[in-house]
Amino acid sequence: MLRAGEFLLKPAVLQDMMVGVDTATRFLKDYGDYGFKNSVARIPKTIAPAFGTVARQLTTRLWTQGQRETYDKYRRGQIKSEMLDAFLDGDNDRALHLLTAWNRANPDRPFSYNDISWKAMWDKAERKAKRRLNP
Repeated sequence: MLRAGEFLLKPAVLQDMMVGVDTATRFLKDYGDYGFKNSVARIPKTIAPAFGTVARQLTTRLWTQGQRETYDKYRRGQIKSEMLDAFLDGDNDRALHLLTAWNRANPDRPFSYNDISWKAMWDKAERKAKRRLNP
């Protein structure tokens, strides 16, 4: 919703220019962390959104190993959170669907029952309750 509002308020050219600025600043930061060669290798991920969805999808093949691992860890956390929320809401079918879909798509990094244990559900419920108390 926020992205749709941003699209309506900002011209596409301005958004693409901002992607260019973000890419340049990310390159300078990466240059200090990874050196020139590795910084250049990391550019496709940040510049691709300026060229649309197809370019973004194509450049996922050019991501460095570190970028891939970071994204996978981020995505796995999102899916785990959705699964725990579904279990806590009593929607076991959705939770099991998410679990089997992830495990089918990622056989090298499957979720196990230790990942979605009672302790994990308890911790998630506790965090949600604390968040409700402190808006």
